[in-house]
Parts: sequence; C-alpha cells; structure tokens
Amino acid sequence: MRRQLLFPALCVLILLAAAGVAAFAHLEPSKSWTNEAGGAPSVSAAGQSPEVQQARRAAGEAASQSSLLTSGTTQLQDGARALEGGTAKLAEGTNDAAEGSQKLADGLTQLQAGVGQLGAGATQLADGVDAATAPLIGAGAVSGQLVGKLDRTIAALEGNPDPEVAKVREDLRALRDQANALPTDANATAELERVRSGARELANQLNAPGYAFHDGIYSAHKGAHDLAAGLDDLSTGAADAHAGSTQLREGSERVNTMAQETNDRVGAVNRALPAPAWGAANTVRALPPQVALLVATLAGLIGIAGGYLLLSAAGAQRRLLTLAVASALGAVTGLVCLFVFASGMPAAAAALSGAVLFLTTASSAGLTTLAVRLGGPTLGAVMVLLGALVQLGFVGWVWRAAATSQLPEWSWIAAATSPLNWATAALAALGNAGNSHLTWIALAVLAGLAAVTAVFVARRSPLTVDRKH
Repeated sequence: MRRQLLFPALCVLILLAAAGVAAFAHLEPSKSWTNEAGGAPSVSAAGQSPEVQQARRAAGEAASQSSLLTSGTTQLQDGARALEGGTAKLAEGTNDAAEGSQKLADGLTQLQAGVGQLGAGATQLADGVDAATAPLIGAGAVSGQLVGKLDRTIAALEGNPDPEVAKVREDLRALRDQANALPTDANATAELERVRSGARELANQLNAPGYAFHDGIYSAHKGAHDLAAGLDDLSTGAADAHAGSTQLREGSERVNTMAQETNDRVGAVNRALPAPAWGAANTVRALPPQVALLVATLAGLIGIAGGYLLLSAAGAQRRLLTLAVASALGAVTGLVCLFVFASGMPAAAAALSGAVLFLTTASSAGLTTLAVRLGGPTLGAVMVLLGALVQLGFVGWVWRAAATSQLPEWSWIAAATSPLNWATAALAALGNAGNSHLTWIALAVLAGLAAVTAVFVARRSPLTVDRKH
C-alpha cells in the first residue's frame, strides 16, 4: 500500500512544482494568447478588417506609452516622497535657525543698551580724570620753584623766638613736604597723561559714533536683527515649501494610481484585441481560450473512459496498449475539433497540439485508474467525478475571466495545480502563437503525469486480482 501511495504523491509534487514555476515565471492565462514580445491574441493581419488592425496598432501604441507613463509616475511619486522628506528637514532646520537668530538679536539689543549705559559712565569717568590730573600736571611744572622759595622763607625765619613765627615756620615746612611729593619728573607726567588719554579713549569707544567698538556693536545689532528677519521669512517659506511638497506627493500618488489603472485597462484591451500571428501569411490563426478549454476537457473525458477500460484489461502490455489507443483516440478527436475551430494552424503547431492532447488523455486515464484502484469502485468514481467537475468549474471560470479582465494572482496560481489548466494553456498558446515557454512547460507537466501514471497502470491491478480470486 505504501508503494502505491508513492504514485499519487509524485503526481501531487509535479502539479505543485508546476504551480510554483507558473508563479515564478508569471505564466498567467493571458500569456497563452500573448506573443513573447508583449502582443495580444494572434490573428494574421490579412484576416482582419482595417478597423481591427487600426485598433490593434492604437492599442499597441497606448500600451507602450502607458508603460512609459507608469514608469514616469512611479519615479515622480518616489521623487515627491523624497522631496517631502527633504523639505520637512529644511523647514525644521530653518525654524530652529530663526529662533536662534531672534535670541541673538535680543541679546545684542541688551548688549547695545548695556554698552550705552557703560559709555555714559565712561564719559563721566574721563571727565573726572581730566579734572583730577590737570592740576597735578600743572603743579609738577612749578613744584621746583615753589620748594626753593619755601626753603628760603624757612631759612629767613630761623632764629626768630616769636611763637607765632615758629608756628608759621612749621606750616611752611609741611607745605614744602607736600610740594616735594608732587610729580616733577617727565615719567610721572607721562603716566598722568596716559591715564587721562586712556579714560577718554574708553569713553569714546563706548559712547561716541565713529569709533570701532561703538560702531561694531551697532552694526552687530543691526545685522542680527536683519538676520532674524531674513531667517523668519526663510522659515515661513520652508514651511510653505513643505506644505507644497506634501500636496505634490499626494498628487503624484493619485497620478501614479490612475496611471497604473490606465495601464491595466490598456492591458485588458490588448488581451481582447487580436495581434498578427507568426506562420502563414494570409490565414487567420486564432483559437479562443474557451474552445481550447472545451477541447482539453473532451480529451480528459476520453481519458476517463479509457481509465475505466484499463481496469478490466489483464496484463501490463494489454493495459499499456489500451492506454495508448485511448490516448491516440483523444488526440485525433481533439485535433479534429481544433481544425474546425482554429484554421491556419501550421503543421508544427498541429503536431505539438496532437502531443498535448495525447498526453492529456493518457494522464487523465492514468489518474482515473489511480483513483479507482486506491479508493475502490465507489469512492474512486466519486473522486473522479468531483475532480473533473471541480477542474472544469474553477479552471473554466479562470480562463473565461482572464479573457476580459485582470485576474488576482492567487486564482491562476491555484488553477496551475490542475492538469486541465495546463492542457488548456498549451492548446491556447499553440493556437494563438502565444508564449512558447508556456507550451513547453505544459508539455513537461503533462508528460510527467502521463509517465508516472503509466508506470502505475503497468503494474497488476488489485481489482483484477480480486476478480480472479
């Protein structure tokens, strides 16, 4: 029993791998009637009316322009988002700079007021120094003469016993000592001059226009206020720029959304319009996907009937021969239908379509035998019936919807787990000169299923053994 379960497990792995490849390569149903260069359903130009040809050319140009538009709007959206982020930082930085410059201007206003007060005090100081040093400088010039006269007067009064004279003599000596203390040399006079001129220079620097410190403080105060006003205007402008960039970002997102929607609609139009086919120059070559689905379903039904015939065949060779005959019958029947519904198909495409139908019938027969052998006559029949109905219903809906609209990704990936989907995809691609990769992948999937089930069919059937016993 474990060895028998290996075969359905292999079939499941093949289908899951096929779905993974479809998802990775984005092999949606529209690829079966879309050429590899991005065209639409394939019909030769000679078999189309001028209106259809003109519509096809317009749709192709619209698809090209729409692709460029979506690329441009995506870049615009990214740029607008980057611009919004940059203007936000700019607005924040200019606001901080404006606040700092205002504080600087306020500080310099206070400094200028303080310098003004300091200048008034410095002027008073300079005036006081002038008043104090002028007499000293003048007294220094006559102090020598005064001391000499005082010495002569004191000497003349010496020896006079009158008490009043003695008192005067002492007062003159004190005055002489004071006169001796006056600055009489050039160095002392120069120092007094430096003190007086330094005090006046300080007062002028602090209080008088035209001096470097006073004018520098005034210029710094004015410049700080001008800077604060300019940065305030810049901060307001940066805030407006940020608001504008936000609106630009919102608008670019709306434009990008509309461009994407337009691109999807143009793609839907391209999928609905026929495009020139490769092959015969003057023949119509188009196979509607619904017809491909019905032909694949017919081959699958013939395979189911062949699967039940296999259950009653004795011997591996007879079962394989029955499988081959049933598969050939399915291929021939399907090709007849294709020749009716899809004229102008080249011989190579017809041969590959025959191979697809042969493998579809063979895998359907093998899967039917597999289900009945493992599940028994009743449960196996229910499994076969439900499998066929589910595949036809879901795969049919996917392919019908794919012809007129953009499908959600999950739908066609789920459909890729069905053998009927791959048979339909291969027939539609061959009938419309669609994506060649899709054709070969479908052939590989169907060939893998047919090979696995053929090995299972070649083994002795348990149902046959039970009948023999």
